[in-house]
Amino acid sequence: MPDVATRYLLCKLAREFGLRVYGLFDSNPYGVRILCIYRYGSMNKSYDYRNLITPNISWLGIKPTDLGTYGIPDDEKCRVPMTTNDRNLCQSLIDAEYLKDNAKWRRELQCMKKIGTKTEIEAFYTFGYKSLANVFIAHKLQQWKL
Repeated sequence: MPDVATRYLLCKLAREFGLRVYGLFDSNPYGVRILCIYRYGSMNKSYDYRNLITPNISWLGIKPTDLGTYGIPDDEKCRVPMTTNDRNLCQSLIDAEYLKDNAKWRRELQCMKKIGTKTEIEAFYTFGYKSLANVFIAHKLQQWKL
C-alpha cells in the first residue's frame, strides 16, 4: 500500500509545481487499488484526503490492454491466473462509486477480469532489463506527447 509520506509528497509536488504525474503499476487488481489510493484517497486517512490525493495522476501502465500490444508472453512466468480474491477485488473496483465516472479504468479492469490473468511489471524483463524503460515507458510517454 502507498505510504502516507509518499502520498503527501506526490500531492505536494503535483499541486505546488504543476507536475504531471504518471503511475506505473502491476497489471493486477492490487496495482489498480494502489493507483486508486493515490488518485482518490483511502478510507483510513479520509480526514486528511485533500493533502494525500493526486487527482491528476494518469495511469501510464501496465494495463491489461498493453499485454498483447507489447508482446508479453502468455506463459506462467509472465501471466499468472487470477485467484478468487483477485477476481473479487477486481469486481469491487469495477463497482466502486469513485470509479463510476472513470470509464477507461473500468474498461481495463473488465479486460483484466475477462482475460483472468495478472501480470507484474517485471514481465518486461523477458525482453531484457532495459525494455521497460527504453521501450514501454518511452513509447507510452510519446503517446502522451511529452
